[in-house]
Amino acid sequence: MGATIVWFRQNLRLQDTSMLAVAQEREERGEPMVLIYIFDDE
Repeated sequence: MGATIVWFRQNLRLQDTSMLAVAQEREERGEPMVLIYIFDDE
């Protein structure tokens, strides 16, 4: 079984991220969810 990876590129806006909703549905079915945010201050 794979994991769903959600990569936040610009900000951490959770309210309107459609992929996050898809990942949450998959997690409820038992598929792991990995959230990634890389902070780059440059």
